[in-house]
Amino acid sequence: MQLVNNVLSSFYFERLKNYFDDGSKTQWVYEKNVVSKEREEYDPAFHKAIFINEKVFDSFVFENCLHILGNCCDKLDLKINTVLQARSFLTLPIKSNDTRYPHVDLHYPHSVCLYYLDSCEEENAKTYFYDCENNLIYSQQPIANTAIVFDGSTLHASGFPDKNHRRIININFQPCI
Repeated sequence: MQLVNNVLSSFYFERLKNYFDDGSKTQWVYEKNVVSKEREEYDPAFHKAIFINEKVFDSFVFENCLHILGNCCDKLDLKINTVLQARSFLTLPIKSNDTRYPHVDLHYPHSVCLYYLDSCEEENAKTYFYDCENNLIYSQQPIANTAIVFDGSTLHASGFPDKNHRRIININFQPCI
């Protein structure tokens, strides 16, 4: 896992954040169980499709995703082979000390660039990373305009903020080998 700070310039970060703050542009979709539809546990969030199955759903945000991913990969000396999908998630405050179900986004080799739109200092708002036996190996506090890039086979889960919302952009990609 590699952390990248100040991913976008302040101008581009504020422009992207303002776009997400404008509810008429964002068009969030509610999911009762955002991680897995097969699970019966209540795991609510809102999501926004940005780029899925080679279809762009929001060209402004997708263009920003390419900048986010490009800047991260430049700083980490990675080359991008292909972008697989990009989605955004909004979690509203929930009184819970639990986390979402540990998962992988895709079941084939890929990398993940998880970009934080908001800082969230609450302990339960972290992103948690696990080994294959579900042992916690790392956690990351959401820091606005920061991204964490990691191997997509790493189990991960978000916590539930209890006072503020939590917004992220999740970009799945395949780096050049």
